[in-house]
Amino acid sequence: MNQQKRPVSFIHGIQIGGDANVTGYSKRLQGGIRTRDKVTLADDQIHETLWADVSEAVTEKYEKLAKLIGDALLARIPLAGNGLKAAVDLLGDVVVYRNSEHAKKIRKRVREQLPQNSVVVAHSLGSVIAFDILQEDIEDGKYKSADRNTWPFHSLITFGSPLNLKMFFRDNDSHRNKNFSKDFGAWFYWYNLSDRHDPIVSGNVLGISKTPMLEQRYQDHAPHLNVKDGFINTGYHISAHMNYWSHPIVTARVASQITRDN
Repeated sequence: MNQQKRPVSFIHGIQIGGDANVTGYSKRLQGGIRTRDKVTLADDQIHETLWADVSEAVTEKYEKLAKLIGDALLARIPLAGNGLKAAVDLLGDVVVYRNSEHAKKIRKRVREQLPQNSVVVAHSLGSVIAFDILQEDIEDGKYKSADRNTWPFHSLITFGSPLNLKMFFRDNDSHRNKNFSKDFGAWFYWYNLSDRHDPIVSGNVLGISKTPMLEQRYQDHAPHLNVKDGFINTGYHISAHMNYWSHPIVTARVASQITRDN
């Protein structure tokens, strides 16, 4: 496969509203990649997956509840009411994804939009979706071939990921059934970028992570994934969680996989 034409697939995380509200979410990162030397990112390489409409129908009840609370208790402070509504909407996505029935629907929607052998770039809850798809495909034997161009994911880059938190930690035995190529562990690339002040990563509203990162979490439970952690400074509190998309180190990691030979 021509290294400059490898598909790049983005998976967004928690958001406010449906698909129409998040379309274009990866444009900052796309712009950063295009400024790098020796990297050409054509429009037909880009696949911006959307799954918000799947959860939006379910979280509608949370939005209505937030509006009622906001109108009744915070009527004289409209900004606070809107802020409450947004917070409930965001938390609603997490609640929805933790429900296995709805999680399957979300993964199905994302799978339908992923070209084969994509560089998969996933933010926030999107990293959980990507990880679950990867594990399902490994268990289904989709990484057994010695021809790496047939693998569903070429590589995986995650940022702002809550996978290290207890509520999302996946303790699985997929590596024990050896249902993947003997070269998988050495060749598959998964790099996770985090800001220690990111409240979604730390599980702490004030930031400052006290939980193990992915490399430590998964070295025993999923060593074949060979995940590596990197730490960057993107800001503080919720801004830290949103600023990965324009960070030069994130850009560099994605670009390195677009131009990687085979």
